[in-house]
Amino acid sequence: RIVAALGRTEAAFDPDRVRITANGVLLFEAGRPQGLDSEDCFSAETVVLGVELGSGGHSDRHLTCDLTESYVRINADYRT
Repeated sequence: RIVAALGRTEAAFDPDRVRITANGVLLFEAGRPQGLDSEDCFSAETVVLGVELGSGGHSDRHLTCDLTESYVRINADYRT
């Protein structure tokens, strides 16, 4: 879902160079999902999501808040 969201942006990148981590757990690299046992990394109170596009030197930091209970409930069983 994260890579799909990246694809809807105007950012220029090669999906084969994208690397995504959540709390240090590798989720996506070399164009394919990794770490299929990654549920524990999202159960922490704080989740640090790292997205490396592999297409330049810019970096950014985004801070967000807790999601609503109903949103979490709707998506709790969703896995790709």
